[in-house]
Amino acid sequence: MLFKNKMSTPSAPTPSTPEIITTAAEMRVWSRRQRLAGKRVGFVPTMVISMKRRAKKFFRLACFSFLPIDRSISFSQPRPPLLSSASNLQGCLHAGHLSLVDLARTKADVVVVSIYVNPTQFAANEDFGRYPRTRERDRSLLAERGVEAVFEPETLYHRSTDSNDDNANVVGTAAEESDDAHDTFVVVERLSRGLCSLSRPHFFRGVATVVAKLFNVVEPDVSVFGEKDWQQLAIVRRMARDLDFAVKVLGGEIVRESDGLALSSRNELLTAGDRRRAPCIYAALKEAKKMVSGSPSVTAGEVAGVVKTRIEAAYDSGFSPPPPPPPPKVDYVSVVDADSLSPVPDDVAISSRKGRRTLVAVAAFFGEVRLIDNMVVAG
Repeated sequence: MLFKNKMSTPSAPTPSTPEIITTAAEMRVWSRRQRLAGKRVGFVPTMVISMKRRAKKFFRLACFSFLPIDRSISFSQPRPPLLSSASNLQGCLHAGHLSLVDLARTKADVVVVSIYVNPTQFAANEDFGRYPRTRERDRSLLAERGVEAVFEPETLYHRSTDSNDDNANVVGTAAEESDDAHDTFVVVERLSRGLCSLSRPHFFRGVATVVAKLFNVVEPDVSVFGEKDWQQLAIVRRMARDLDFAVKVLGGEIVRESDGLALSSRNELLTAGDRRRAPCIYAALKEAKKMVSGSPSVTAGEVAGVVKTRIEAAYDSGFSPPPPPPPPKVDYVSVVDADSLSPVPDDVAISSRKGRRTLVAVAAFFGEVRLIDNMVVAG
C-alpha cells in the first residue's frame, strides 16, 4: 500500500525579510498591500497561506488550519512574519498540516499559516486543556517550509473572564453566559447533523464561526483543509458558498503513518498499547472498500457492521505486562453520501448508487483519545 509522502517539500520560495503583524487590522492591511503589488494570496487555517505572482493587480489567498506557538525560538532560515497579538501561543503541526502548506504553495504566491487551537470547537468536558501544543517545533517546521507569514492570535474571541482555567472560554461554560461574552455564531444546519456532531454537538458551530472570522480577517481566495476531517471540509465549503465568501475551498489528501494510521495531533496522546492497535481503523476501512468492490449486493448496513466489529475486536497481542488495555470503543461507523453526508439506508446496496460517491466514516475511542478516519469506498 502506498502512502502519501509525509515530508515531501516543494521547491523553496525566494527568501524574504519576515514581517511581524500583531493584529487583525494589520493582517488586512498586509494582505491588501500584497494585492496592490500584483500578488495572489493563499490562506491555510492550522492556518496556512500561500501566494503566487500573477499579472493582475490582486492577491489570491489559500486557507488551511489553526494552532497557537513560543517566541523564544531562533530560526536558522529566514523567519516567517508573525501575525500575532499573543505572547503565549500554541500548536502541534504534523506532516498532514505540512502537506496542506505544500498544496497551498501550488495554488498561490505566498503562504500564510494561522496556528490556533479554537476553544469554541470543544465542549467543557473535552480535552481543550490537554490538546498537544509544540510551539517551537511548529515555528521551525513552517520556517523550513518557506512559509511567508504565521498568524498566531492568542484568542479570536472577546475574553469575558480573566480566569487561567484552560476551559474558561470553551463553549458550554459559565463564561459564555456573561453579558459581554462573544454572542455571534455561524451554523451550517444540515451538514452539521450526524457523524461527529452526535457526540460533539458544539464542534461544527465552532468550526464555522472561527473559519468565517479568519476568512474575514485574511480575505483569502483559496483555502485548503484536510480530508481526514471530511465533515468539517464539507461544512466549510457549504458555508463559503452560502455566505458568498470569495474563497475556493480545496481538500488535501489524508496523510498516514507507514502502518496506515491517519496523522493527528491526538496520536501523541495514545498509550503505547493503543498506538499499536489504532491502525485497525484503517485496516477496517480497507476491508470495507474490498467488500464493496467484490460484491454488487453488499449493503451499507453490512459494511458498517463489519467495520465496527473489526475495530472492536482489535487486540494488542504484544502488550506486556497483561492484561491488555480495554478494546477500542466505537463512537460511530456511518455510511453516507460523500457530498451531502446523508446516511445511506442500511438495506441499500452500495453498488446501486450509480454516479454517487459513498463514504465510510469512523470515530473510535482508544482509552480517552478519540480518533477519526474515513474512506470513499465507491463512486
